[in-house]
Amino acid sequence: MHNPDILEPEFGSFVGEKNESQVLQLEFPILYYAVSILYRLFGYHEFLYRLLNIIIGLLGLYALFKTSVLFLKDKLHSWTIPIYLFTSIIFVFYISNFIPDATALAVALMGFYQFVKFIFNDKLKYFIFSILFFTIAGLLKVQSLLLFFSILGLYFLEVIFKIRLHKDKKLFSKPLKYLPIFLFCLISVIGYYLYAKWYSDTHQSFTSIRLSRSGIWNYDRETIAEIWDLFYRRFKNAYFHSPKFIYLVGLIIIHNIIFIKKYNRVLNIISYLTFFQGFIVFNLVFFFSIGRCDYYQINNLIFIILLM
Repeated sequence: MHNPDILEPEFGSFVGEKNESQVLQLEFPILYYAVSILYRLFGYHEFLYRLLNIIIGLLGLYALFKTSVLFLKDKLHSWTIPIYLFTSIIFVFYISNFIPDATALAVALMGFYQFVKFIFNDKLKYFIFSILFFTIAGLLKVQSLLLFFSILGLYFLEVIFKIRLHKDKKLFSKPLKYLPIFLFCLISVIGYYLYAKWYSDTHQSFTSIRLSRSGIWNYDRETIAEIWDLFYRRFKNAYFHSPKFIYLVGLIIIHNIIFIKKYNRVLNIISYLTFFQGFIVFNLVFFFSIGRCDYYQINNLIFIILLM
């Protein structure tokens, strides 16, 4: 990469101006920019890129552990939750590689930890930190905003539909105070991706944010069945250490539905909202991509973690 401007990145192949230039704009390149600084300081060593991603991944797992402690009140049992995530083959593989999906999930887990601290402490600073982490995660990979939109769903349920989320208090006691913070994340992420689309279209570059071919509605039954079969086989054989994990997830879903009233109401609602977004809306919108790229499902792992 020869261009030093973070908003005008170049790619390692000719993908712009009808295959005559290297310009390309996809996710916000802050991670790549950080790696380039490391290369400038220590020289080009591929392990520096991997090391940075691994450190962020481990911090995300630690944040998940701290989140579990707040809910379970037990450190020993809380370790089982991040360990389950660490048994995911695609998470471990990509957190030590170069595609930022697993890294974005780790940053989103940090944001979720701050939000859970906000639930238990009712301090605005934790909510602000949470949205900042989610904004960074969304800029790295928009798919990592599943938890953010679930939290935004909580806001609408309490403020607009008057659903009580807590037994003894409101989660968002002063709604107008939180709205600008939510908007900060939305405007930052949407604004950047609109810029990325404009930049890529201007230079006739490939851009992954086009949905013209990705939605399930673009394909016939035979193609849909083929992609679905590929997705199922990947989920069964590659996402976790054992195919039997699918059955464990199914049992947990049934258990949580039966005993829904015994568990934390906020966590239950977040789980269902995340399932609706990730396994239904996201997979339908990016249907073609989930058949081609296994890493598109990394951020859907959060639903399974929430169930745990």
